[in-house]
Amino acid sequence: MRRAAVAGVILALAGCRRHAVPTTAGAVCPPAARIAALVGGRGRTVIADCVAYAPGFFWLGATLAYDSATKQDPRLSLIYGGHPPRAYDIGAAPADVLTRLISGNQDLRVSVRKPSPASHVVRLGVYGQHGDHNHPEADELVVILGLVAHAPPQILWMGDGDRIRTAADGCIALRTVDLDIPFGDRLEMATAERSRRADGTPAPCPPGRNMRQTIGYRPTPLPQGRVLREP
Repeated sequence: MRRAAVAGVILALAGCRRHAVPTTAGAVCPPAARIAALVGGRGRTVIADCVAYAPGFFWLGATLAYDSATKQDPRLSLIYGGHPPRAYDIGAAPADVLTRLISGNQDLRVSVRKPSPASHVVRLGVYGQHGDHNHPEADELVVILGLVAHAPPQILWMGDGDRIRTAADGCIALRTVDLDIPFGDRLEMATAERSRRADGTPAPCPPGRNMRQTIGYRPTPLPQGRVLREP
């Protein structure tokens, strides 16, 4: 199958995870390159994303930095776009999982977003595709953070997020995971599964399932952040 055709299948399944930088009036979300420069260093590769968390007041960014030569020493951070900007390192993110997502990936992304407009939590994700073009495979590490006034953010939950698998019968299956605290005291996880054939033929694939469950969590504050300065 041609690369473009397979890419179209993947994007058709996972397109909701690609989101543009918000352009809401009053929101100032810097270009990803500028955010990356805040935490970058010699010999380090940095990828970044941004969301206008409180339009007109501040933005939040996410960065994933790692050694450009070895693809080791990963560091995941939440960037608070206030005045001045501040970085909160998510040291609890497992280095072995991040390294596996980084190494040999054809599509590596970091994302930050609000699960819903009224949400008081933040979803960070590190997504990597590690299969070939005929058999795409992908995994995501998700970190759910709660913002706290005048204190560092808290990790509420960390675990597996979106996933793509290709079965021996040629079906590409996508699992998407969304988490939020819609009622103020319970972390709700919604999982949706769907699939389609990689070759585009109408032959049926196994049906997916949708489920919702309540996840227990214990807030863990991040270490005090460090002030960032423009390079």
